[in-house]
Amino acid sequence: MDIKSQWLIGVATDASLSCKEKGMALEIAILGGESGSVEKFEKISKDGKESVRRTIKSLEDKGYIARKKIYNGGLIDHVDYELIHVDYELIFD
Repeated sequence: MDIKSQWLIGVATDASLSCKEKGMALEIAILGGESGSVEKFEKISKDGKESVRRTIKSLEDKGYIARKKIYNGGLIDHVDYELIHVDYELIFD
């Protein structure tokens, strides 16, 4: 199983994540994490800017993603999101 699949299983089976966090994680994984922005994620979801920002921050705080600012001429050009490997345990009842 590849790393991205393992990561997605970890997200899907983590009971501490809300459905909103799981959905945002999926969006980040599908989009490859590159050239992300709050505005970009806001456009493809129903949530507003602050909701998207809080959800991304929560995924960062829980160790699922890392934000990498890409600069161009000293200014932030865009943000890439890196998927952080997490250990998971499949739980099926």
